[in-house]
Amino acid sequence: KLQATAGADLTGSRQAMALREKSMLNRDDADRADAAQNAASILHAATAGDVGGGDAPPAPPKIFVCSRTHSQLAQLLTELKRTPYEPEMTVLGSRSRYCCNAEVQNSTNSVDAMCAQAVKARTCSFHAKADALAYELSKLRVWDMGDIEDLKAQDPAGGGCPFFATRQLAEGASLIFAPYNYIFDAGVRAALQIDIEGAAIIIDEGETLTHSGVLVVPESAK
Repeated sequence: KLQATAGADLTGSRQAMALREKSMLNRDDADRADAAQNAASILHAATAGDVGGGDAPPAPPKIFVCSRTHSQLAQLLTELKRTPYEPEMTVLGSRSRYCCNAEVQNSTNSVDAMCAQAVKARTCSFHAKADALAYELSKLRVWDMGDIEDLKAQDPAGGGCPFFATRQLAEGASLIFAPYNYIFDAGVRAALQIDIEGAAIIIDEGETLTHSGVLVVPESAK
């Protein structure tokens, strides 16, 4: 009698387990069916141009890669050139680094002030050709300062201004290289209209940020 009772209990347990497994399988099948239906609906809406009520999908975030010096950024660009990755990119730099105008560079006043004056007066031929340089760089996809020098050498008149060309490319770039202060100095960001909201920021040698005073970390966080 005890054996019969135990056998009945075991059979009942097996039946219950089987029912639970069947229920879980049915639920998984239903979930997969719902997922497939949702995917099909999204695909249909996308091909019909009806995603999100006609709104375009959100643009991917910009990626900022920052390092301490331009020479370190150049090393990163060299490595990028060795990969098959060809994003729309740019390398931001200061007027003093990018300026091609000898009159501006040799002035006793600051390069920033003289550049602004020349641009306002429309006396800088390099600024006038910035759009053309931006176009040539965009065709290269991945480029560095060596490519800028090559393009300048091809134009007897001196080519376009790298400072304004690289800023122009930043508007549509998905990958932007820049020194630390372009990202962490609010004044520089405002002056160059750099928007980092929602962006991904990659910091090369991030430990140097605290050593150089660019980023101050509270003692409690160390």
